[in-house]
Amino acid sequence: MTARFRLPIPIVVTGPAGSGKSKLTKAIVERGHCRSVNVGTLMEQELLRQEIHVNHRRDIGRLYLQRIGEKAYIDLVVESLRPGVVVDGVRLAVALDEARLRHKAFFHVARAERPGQPIAPSEPFAHDVRTMQKRADVVVRWRPTTADLDGEAARVLAAARLEGASAGVLPRELQRRDVMSSAHPASRSV
Repeated sequence: MTARFRLPIPIVVTGPAGSGKSKLTKAIVERGHCRSVNVGTLMEQELLRQEIHVNHRRDIGRLYLQRIGEKAYIDLVVESLRPGVVVDGVRLAVALDEARLRHKAFFHVARAERPGQPIAPSEPFAHDVRTMQKRADVVVRWRPTTADLDGEAARVLAAARLEGASAGVLPRELQRRDVMSSAHPASRSV
């Protein structure tokens, strides 16, 4: 039986489309007995509340920013950052920058792209995804099995607990600096 604990700071999961952000979030939530907030779902609910029709999930971010605005997006993300919450799917680096300016503490996990599937130039937030990956507290590589995902979730939770207890301290296994690619030589990864 997994011991229950209070996640002292929120965890933010970022990454390119199709990288497994939601799967990682689900594994963290199940293992950590915390709850998740999906930014795309929050945006979709607001669009529907304002009677703005969405044809496909991939259109939500673009429509939200065009019709409701970047400031509202930033506020939505910042207000989601609460202890015990895993925030899934932040797509704009400026939202995390603003959260830090507002003195919000959080642990940032960037999900790496799948091997052989680089971030597509057509990805609407490609620049932000790369920026957030460089700034993340830890970068989690894509791995194919559920056991790997559970292990990643355990390491993320341990690191987030330490980050909440003493800013900037990561467990030894997360302190190694694996090179993800030549573009990210200093990224910590698991």
